[in-house]
Amino acid sequence: MSFIDDYLASDLAKGIVKNNRKSSTYAVLYPYYRDYLLGRILRIFEWTNAPVDQRHIELPMLISGMVWTTRYAGEIISNFGTTGRMTDIYIDEVLTGFCHTNRRGDLPLINHKTGVYGRNDTLACGVMGIIHIYADLMTHAHLTFINALVNGRSDQIFKASEGSTAESVNNFIKQRWEGKQTALVDDLAVLADVINCGDSNSNIINLVEVQEKLLTRFYKEFGIKTESDKKERLVVDEVNEDNASTTISIADMLECRAQFIEDAAKLYPEWEGTTVKARVDYIKEGGEEKYEDE
Repeated sequence: MSFIDDYLASDLAKGIVKNNRKSSTYAVLYPYYRDYLLGRILRIFEWTNAPVDQRHIELPMLISGMVWTTRYAGEIISNFGTTGRMTDIYIDEVLTGFCHTNRRGDLPLINHKTGVYGRNDTLACGVMGIIHIYADLMTHAHLTFINALVNGRSDQIFKASEGSTAESVNNFIKQRWEGKQTALVDDLAVLADVINCGDSNSNIINLVEVQEKLLTRFYKEFGIKTESDKKERLVVDEVNEDNASTTISIADMLECRAQFIEDAAKLYPEWEGTTVKARVDYIKEGGEEKYEDE
């Protein structure tokens, strides 16, 4: 047997296949999109010469709105401060689905007396709220798209008036979901009422566009300029609905991170020489656009 054959026969592969069959549900897709969007936002800023891993700075800021840094046992650490005692990534599984790593109860809590405090933005707000909203929308769009594709294999749906008939019809629908060519051979299933759904599946292309537009809209919530924005840029200057006053301001977040570096460097030399910049094009105050290479 080849390596692939051995793998497919393993319990691991069988478990993956089993889980994949259940993957097209809200409970599975929502954590995926939530973590996907959080991962996208984690890439907005680039830290250089920081004494700790960038994730240990950005995750506390993005999730709780703040980050703390101190020196412990001769090492610079950064975390959630008064909400945690760990050096490595710690995110509540219920909140984000990430696993706890390297939890250490012997580490001290960090506060104003023992460390330096930094904000995600001027109001020290996290971004999990907006991430939740768009993860929810993208999950529903994904589910609607999948259902449209499956239902597109037939222009009819079945209505069952009793449990035994419903079980037979559900088995037929399951086979159709998996892409199998099958027939209603059960006498009970034949008793089901047939309802024509006509051209209800004609908007599949529109559903794809909805998913794309949701991601673009998510970036706009942060004032991030996308390629489509650049192509549609007006020749004349115009303050529109997506200016810095109506979005989560990348400029504000960048200023708060720079202030955190300045404050940390005053107390801990390890932070000296640390810089942070935005990897994206974004909108500044008054609608002015800032480009990554500027």
